[in-house]
Order: sequence, then structure tokens, then C-alpha cells
Amino acid sequence: MKPTGQNLRKRSLSLLQVLMILAVTFVAMTVVLQLQVEYNLLIIIYALSAVAVLLYWKIRNRLDRDKLSQEEARSDALVRAAIPQGDVRLFELLPSGMIRVISPGPRGQKKTTLDAPRRLLAYLNCSPQWEAPLQAALEQAEQGQSCEVELRTLDPEETWIQIRINPLPDNEETTAIGAIRDVTQQVKERHRREEAAKLLDRMTDNTIAGLEISLEEDSLRLLWGEPVYQHLFGQVVGEKGYTAIMGEHILPTIHPQDREKYRDGMARTALLTALLSGSQPEAMEYRVKTDQAPGYQWHAAEFFCFWDPVSRRAMCNVFVRQVTQEKMRQLEEKRRLEEKEHALFLQAKQLVESEEELDFVHVISDYYQGIYVVDLEKDLVRSIKVPRYFDEILQRAGHRQSDTLALYARELVDPDYVASFQAVTNYDNLRRRLAEQRQVELLFHKRDGTWLRLRVFAMPGYTQENQKTLWVFEDETVTVNLRQEEEKARVTAQAAEAANQAKSQFLANMSHDIRTPLNAILGMSELGLREEGREEKDNCFRDIRGSGRVLLENINSILDLSKIEAGKMEITPQSYQVLSAFHDIITILRMRAQEKKLTFRANVDETIPNTLYGDDVNLTHIVMNLGSNAVKYTQTGTITLTVAWEPDPDGEDGALTIRVEDTGIGIRQEDLPYLFQSYGRLDRKANRHIEGTGLGLPICQALTQLMHGQLGVESTYGVGSTFWVRIPQKVVDPTPCGPYRDGEQRDSRRNYNSFTAPEAVVLVVDDQPLNLKVCQGLLGPYEMEVYTARSGPEALRQMTQVWPDLVLMDHMMPKMDGVETTARIREMGKKDPYFAVVPIVALTANAMKGVREEFLQKGFNDFLPKPIELDKLDAVLKAWVPEDKQKPPAPTLGDLVSEPIPEDLRHLPGIDVARGMSYCGTGQVYRKTLFLFREQIPGRLRRIQKAQETQSWEDYVIEVHSLKSAARWIGAMDLGDDAEALEMAGREGDREKVDAATPALLRQCQELGETLAFLKEPE
Repeated sequence: MKPTGQNLRKRSLSLLQVLMILAVTFVAMTVVLQLQVEYNLLIIIYALSAVAVLLYWKIRNRLDRDKLSQEEARSDALVRAAIPQGDVRLFELLPSGMIRVISPGPRGQKKTTLDAPRRLLAYLNCSPQWEAPLQAALEQAEQGQSCEVELRTLDPEETWIQIRINPLPDNEETTAIGAIRDVTQQVKERHRREEAAKLLDRMTDNTIAGLEISLEEDSLRLLWGEPVYQHLFGQVVGEKGYTAIMGEHILPTIHPQDREKYRDGMARTALLTALLSGSQPEAMEYRVKTDQAPGYQWHAAEFFCFWDPVSRRAMCNVFVRQVTQEKMRQLEEKRRLEEKEHALFLQAKQLVESEEELDFVHVISDYYQGIYVVDLEKDLVRSIKVPRYFDEILQRAGHRQSDTLALYARELVDPDYVASFQAVTNYDNLRRRLAEQRQVELLFHKRDGTWLRLRVFAMPGYTQENQKTLWVFEDETVTVNLRQEEEKARVTAQAAEAANQAKSQFLANMSHDIRTPLNAILGMSELGLREEGREEKDNCFRDIRGSGRVLLENINSILDLSKIEAGKMEITPQSYQVLSAFHDIITILRMRAQEKKLTFRANVDETIPNTLYGDDVNLTHIVMNLGSNAVKYTQTGTITLTVAWEPDPDGEDGALTIRVEDTGIGIRQEDLPYLFQSYGRLDRKANRHIEGTGLGLPICQALTQLMHGQLGVESTYGVGSTFWVRIPQKVVDPTPCGPYRDGEQRDSRRNYNSFTAPEAVVLVVDDQPLNLKVCQGLLGPYEMEVYTARSGPEALRQMTQVWPDLVLMDHMMPKMDGVETTARIREMGKKDPYFAVVPIVALTANAMKGVREEFLQKGFNDFLPKPIELDKLDAVLKAWVPEDKQKPPAPTLGDLVSEPIPEDLRHLPGIDVARGMSYCGTGQVYRKTLFLFREQIPGRLRRIQKAQETQSWEDYVIEVHSLKSAARWIGAMDLGDDAEALEMAGREGDREKVDAATPALLRQCQELGETLAFLKEPE
């Protein structure tokens, strides 16, 4: 029931509204109808209207405050009702991504605003390892789905909390609301049930019978069992109690020597005592009579005592399995050991009585590695049979046992076993233990990898006055290794599975991370080739492009390593020109050799047929690996690459023979058999400064075998090595290739475009501005109308505005990637058929085999790998640009005249303008790039500073990496180097270096922006 004062205020508010309406109406009629009204009456009406407005405003404010107070009170009541014990807190997920935690307090709600999920984890005292599942739950809530996640806090009591999030789709102020609840008891109970289930599964595995015993009611139930157990229990279960069944029916079937142990272990009081003490009874092994030889079987019983959750009665489950074979194997091993010990004692007694050491040694030499007698009282050793190395230690120690043991432990025993070895061989410990038992035993590990078992026996007639002992060393290496085989096999299988998954992930990541920068390198070199006119720069750009292509092919081959190991590597033969194939390899190897100040020679037989048929990609990969190894392992001297031709005497074909000679460190003869092992490095200590994974030579050997060739090596340690490879090839054009000359065997084509399409419209979608610029440059010769989009949503808007004939879609973009964007476009095809058939080509740096088929299944029409190669780009465009819009290409206009550095860009401190212009191709493009860099500086500085202050290392690394690339692109090499150093520090989490060097980097970037302040926005 509402309060009287509140009803009165509402009625007064309604009355005031009526008065104001009448006053306004009167004034309006007076003005419109031009009525004659007395001045005093008009003043009174105006005054009453003003009073009515004032009262209305005050009463309205009072009502609003009352309503707000009621909402807060109801909210507090709801919170207190939901969390009477204070173990639940509420939070709101705001549209900005921030989180507002609401906690109850004595004076109302307390709100704490957090700016990131990791801050919420810190607020809840949880480890950062839970950030990924929490972030996934928040993203799921943003998508309109309810979810929950359980987190463990850092409290020593092992507290678990549950975060449940429910979306609020129609709320503009709050995206979702969540509850934080303590669920420690529920989680622990669930874990206990899971552990119990695992234990039950383990116990029931390979069992022959399962029994359930009610310890309070003294009853027995057969859960399952083989026919023998079913026949034994079928007639008596239910008629007699558990104790009676044990004594009258089961005990008579137990072997007489095991009956007492079985009766005590299976007694109801023993099982109940174990349950009440909180432990489980120990497993028990016993023999059961059978009709088959040898008359009994070994059985093992495992127990699981518990309180029944329904009846709250004490119960016990017994699981029986047959262990006859295992037990017989253990008994046989024990018997052989006892026979050996018995023979040893007999001969020891004979030694003591007759001192015939030679006969004694002859008898036991087959059993033990070393035997000697030690007098503990006199600390003297008399060796009987010992290895040579142990005899030398005895000589050095003067046959004193204490000194001998000290030398043995220090020089021969594994450091991890020294403490236990010294504890067992301590004289006081030996005397005490030999007084209690007849022998002392220790298994230990030596530095050379062998396992030895030391046994110390008290000799016959051992007393306090006569402390002679027999020390025996037995080699247990084979036995220990056999016992470890099963565990190693299991661990190896798990490791192999994990390694396989890690390798696949590694290959995918490496493909993307390496191909993305290569796309910019090759693309900008193509632009430079089109726009530069001087022959020297043309040659330089062509060398860059050729080197990049060879590097790209090498990466593709490395990514096929998994297929080589699986035997699924594909060989793809095709026609190729010999000199063109080897030119790029020679260019790269000569450049690498010059960097180390080595002499590089290339000898190419001029009688080699001009055009051959084979897998030139894998062939060049082999030669590149061999040449790179020669450069890496040669410090001074010469690298010689020789390419020769061996014609087939029985036909027109033949074989290429390539030799790579170096004057490096060479290879030891004993290391040659291990040269082609995967992931292996020979002489690691001497070669620790040389980079490499050890995969090069194994890949070369595998590829050579697939191409039916041979690979060999000749080496002299300290002098040098010669690697040779012979690959059969078919001849396409037998014309001799002629002499090889540097700089002549280059692709002379200036343009790859086979057509132009001025009326065609192309939409390029990529989140990187640099990649968009490269694509625009590569599409320039086709004269098409090119539009760009930097995200999936922007691409969807462009689709309905420009209606492109072709879409080039980048695969990996933030938030909405290329696959999702393509799916949205195809979904739009349900309303307009155009979107269902418009060609969409995927652009991706992940070019592993099988990717094309995956993209075709996801709605793409074709696939173009990065870095973009012009011949492949031309083929894709020719296939998907409408034929009616394709026209013959314009004639080549010749080389463009190289332009000088603009006057206003000649002297820019901190910037190598010449290098920047060479990267960008022309002064106009360079000027645009400088302007874009300057405009992005404030945003870069703000993001870097924020990432540093919040210790968001992932964001920090991304931002400084972006700054490094952009700075080097405009020629600011010093700024790029400083950004690279901070990028590495951020990856390593070196906060001290980041905090010390980041301010200087920001100042340097700020000064560079001021230097470029004169630039105006290009038209």
C-alpha cells in the first residue's frame, strides 16, 4: 500500500498540470483572438502560472528522488536476499568492455570499476592463468549467450569461485550482468566423485569378481563374477551372513598357508577399522585351490571402503583379479636370486675354512661383477674378483675401505645417488643393520649410465670381534632398463602426440609470420621495377625479387617436413631453364659469402641442356641448404659451387651433378654416419655459436631419395668438406645453355599483366594499410577501379556501395576475419543473387597444402598465397574478372626516368631519405608514406604509453613492432632499431629495460613528428 504523502503529491502534481494547461490556453486565446483583458487580471494569471510551474518542478524532483531511493533500496534488498552470507558479488559488463563489481556493505552497495578481465582476476585473488577462460566467457556473453566459468583463487585453503554471466540484449547501459559465488564445497565434492570414479574404473579393470560387503549388517552381495564365483556364491548369498560365508565356504578354498592372512585381512572388524581411520585396507595376494595344475591360482584382492550416501551405512567393495602369471614370474626371479645367494654363501664358507680363493672365484664369476672381503674393524680390503678400474681405486686408497668408498662415490657414482650410497656404506649403519638381518642392499646409478646392486653380507662367524663382511657388486643395467621400458613407451607415446600437435601449430604459425613481411618486400620491389629507370636499380630490385622467391620456395619446402616424415612428400616436375634456376641461388650464396668476407666461385658447365624437366623447386632447395651450410661453417677461405652435366650413354637424358666445396672446419670421420640425423648437430661444443636447427641435411637426403638421386660427402677435419648431389633429369631443349655470367640470367619482363580492364571494379580487404598499398600498386597496370576496406564490417558496407566484380579478401583480420566476412556476403545472397555469385579470392600467408580446399569449402572461389607472385595474380584475375571487361594490355612505354630526391626532403634528421624512397618506389608515394607516418604518431605514442603503464606486454609488443616496421619503411633506421630492442624486451617481460628506454623512444618519435610537421596532406 502506497504512503498517503506520496498519493497527495501525485494528486497535487496532476492539479498543477491542469492549471498550467488552462493558463497557457488563456494566454494563447488572448493573443490569437486579440481579446481585451484587464491588465491586473493578466498579471494575476501570469503570477499564478509561474507559481504553478515552480511547484510542479519541486514536486516532480521530489518524486524522482523518492523513486531513485526506492530503486536503490530494492536493489540493496535483492542483493542482500541473494547473498545473505556475503559470499556472492554481482558485476556488470559495460559496452566499453569495462567491468563494474557490486558488493554489499553496511551502508549500501559498493561499486568497483575495473578496466580489464585481468584486473577482475586480481580483484578476486586469482592467478593470471585463468584469464583465457574468463575472456572467452565474457566474449560469449557479448554475443548474447549465458555462460559460467569456475576459477581457483590463490588462497591456501584452495577456494573455488563460480562466475555466471547472463546477457542483457535490450539494455543500452549494461551488456551483461554476472554473479560471483563461492562454490568450493561443490567443486571439491565433484572432484571427489571423479577421483572415486577413476579409482573404481582402475579397480574393475580385468577383474574376475566384484563383491559388496555391508559391514554393519554383515551381508554380502556378488556384483559380478566368473562362473566359478557365481556357482560358489549363488546358493548361499542371502541365506547366510558375510562372516558365515567366509568361514564355511570361502576359507576352505584358500591355500592352507594363506588362510590365516586371508581371514585376518577379510575380517569385518579389520575392514571397519580401516574405514573409521580414514584409510583403505592394503591389497592382499593369496592362493586359491583349483582342479588344474599346479593345483592353485594366485588371486589379488583390492578394497574400497566407503559410506553409502543414501543409507549412510559402512560398505566395502572387494575387487578380485587373477595374478598367477605375474606371481609365478616374481617367485621364479626370487628363486634364482636365492640360488645365487646360496651358492655364494657356500663358497664364502669354503673361503673362510680353506682360503681357496681361485676355486671360489671360478664358481661365482658368472654371477657377479665384483667381490671382495672387508674387515670393518680393521678397515682393510681383500679383493677376490674386481674390475680393473676398481683395483686401481683400491691401490690408490691403500686397500683401506673407507678411503676406497670415498673415491668411488666422488669419481664413479651418479651425484644424485652419492648421499644414499654414503648412508648405506657407513660402518655404523652397516653394523646395526647386519645385526638385525643377514644382508644390506642398495641399487645405485653410476656416471657411465650403468646400474649396480651392492649387497653386503655378514660372513659366517661374524661377531663384534670378527667383523668380516662380503661385498658383492652385481650389474643390474639390463633388469632396470627392462622395467623402465613400459613407462618410457607410455611417456614417449604421449610426447609424440603432443609433439605432433605442437609441430602442426608451429608450422602454421611460421607460415603466417614469415609470409606476411615477404608480401611487402616482394610487392614493393615490383613497384620499384615499374617506376625506376636506371639499369643499376633495376638489377638490384630484380636480385631482391629473385632472392625473395627462392626464400619463399625454401619456406614452402620446410613446411613440408611433416609430409617427408610421413612419406607423403610430393615431387612436382616441370620444365625449367637451368641458368635461370641457378642464378637466384648463386646471387644469395654470393651475398652471404661476401657478408663473411669469403670468396665465392660459381662454375656452371656451359654444355648443360638449356631446358630440363624435373622438380627445380626441390633441386634449388637442396643446393641452397648445402651452400648455406658451407657459408655457416667456413670462417676464412673459399666457397665453390660447381654444376655439371652427365649425359646418359643409353639415351638423350642425363643427370645434374652439383658439388659444393668449402675450406671450413670439416667433419670427423667418426661423425659422418650421424651427419644426416634429424635435429642433430655434430660437435656441439665447437659449433655452439652457429645458428641452425639441424634439419637441413636430413631434408636434402629425403628430397634426393624422392628424386631417385644420390647425396654424399667427402671431408677432412680442419681442412674442409665437399658435398655432392646427383639428380637425374629429362631433357626438353638439348641446346647448350652457354656460359653463365652474373647479372644476365634475369627475367626481362617488365609487366606480367596479360590484359587491362578499365571498366572492372575490384575490392581489396586487408587490415594492414601497407598491404593495401602494395595490392593497389600491383593492380595498377590492369587499370581497374580499385577500392579498399580495412575490416570485415567496412567490406560489407563497400559491397552494397561499389558492387565490385571481384573481391580480394585477406584471411586473418581482427574481430571479423575473412572467412566470417565471406560467410556474411554469401548470406546476403539469399536476398540478392549478386552476393551469392560475386567472385571472392582468399589472400593468406598460410600456404600449406590443403588450404585451398578448405577455403573453397567456406565460400571462396579461389586462393592466392602471400607474398603475391605476379604470374599467379595475373592468372587469378584473368579467371575471375568478367571477360567482357578484359582488353588487350597497353604497349610497354619503356623504362621510367629515375627522379631525384625532392629539395624539401633532402635534409631530414634521423631519416635516410634515399633508402626510404627506394622502399616506396617514387617520391610521390614516399611523401604520402611520410605524411601517413606523421599522422599516426600521436595514436602510437598514446597506445605504447598505455600498454606500458598497464603492463599489458602483449599490446606493448604489438605496438612497438608496428612502430619498428613503419619507421624502417620511411628510412628512420635508428628509431626502428630502438623499437626492435624494446620489442624483444617486451617479449621477455624485461620490465626494467622497458621502463628505462620507453620514454626515450617516445621522445625520439615525438621529435621525428615535429621534423615532419611541414608536410601537407597529398592530393
